[in-house]
Amino acid sequence: MFDAVGANAGSIYGKVLDDEVSRETARQQGIEQKGLAVITTSGVLVTLMFGLGALATNANQFVLPTVATPWLVTSVLLFLVAAVMAILTNWPGGYQALDQRSLLRMTGLVSWSGAADDASRRVAQAHVQIVLAARITNTRKALLLSTSIAAEVIAVIALAIAIVLVLSGPQPSSLPSAKPTPSAWLVDMQEA
Repeated sequence: MFDAVGANAGSIYGKVLDDEVSRETARQQGIEQKGLAVITTSGVLVTLMFGLGALATNANQFVLPTVATPWLVTSVLLFLVAAVMAILTNWPGGYQALDQRSLLRMTGLVSWSGAADDASRRVAQAHVQIVLAARITNTRKALLLSTSIAAEVIAVIALAIAIVLVLSGPQPSSLPSAKPTPSAWLVDMQEA
């Protein structure tokens, strides 16, 4: 614990505030890193989805079951939502820091030669403002991150349903030929 012998309350509060600034900075970095992970995961899954789509559509007589189309569209849209929300977790705004004027004032003769207790209190007040702004911004970013993760999970489920529907649909060999054969055309002509 903190050794409080010979220290005033301000030194104890100052350490707590320093720890809170560090904690909120670490929270910001964690949220932003997780947001980047969601972006990467969404990109990989969409790439795999389109790769599978390219393979499937190159098969002879492939027909996408119409029941799978809404699931695929939903999946793509949700991956897009997840990526956009995750990108927004890295939006740089909303954090506070000491402004240039305050920084310059600290090194001025009056402030520099002032009482340590006054300086500690002013720094503590600045830290409180920094922590409060960081908490608000980090809470917003955490909500965006949670939304992006939820969208990605639902997108994966929609994609899995679409894949099951495609795989359980009629196989190319069981589908009627899309192009009429010459003999079928002749039969149709003779019947007419």
